[in-house]
Amino acid sequence: MEDGGVETPLGTMTFTDLSTKHSRADINQTSTFVITDEDAFGRFSVHLITARNFTWRMQSSTLRVQALKFPVAKGISFNKKLTLNGVYDTFFLLFSTLNSVLRV
Repeated sequence: MEDGGVETPLGTMTFTDLSTKHSRADINQTSTFVITDEDAFGRFSVHLITARNFTWRMQSSTLRVQALKFPVAKGISFNKKLTLNGVYDTFFLLFSTLNSVLRV
């Protein structure tokens, strides 16, 4: 999601089947991210390095779900926005921490 709330698709990725345990499904997979808009990905990369945080939207309208022995449900929608720290914020926190430790 770009500044001003503009959503620009950057690419796609595919996951293999997930399973749940205690009503949770952890995504711990390696997948290839296919960049579909190189200019937008370039803007994202600059923002990632210079901003305190960024919002990443993950969505799908083609999920396939099977719970226990119930029939398979297809075409399930998923829409999640994650706000993550940018590289700038990570380095700023690290520098601030080191600065305060070195002054002691």
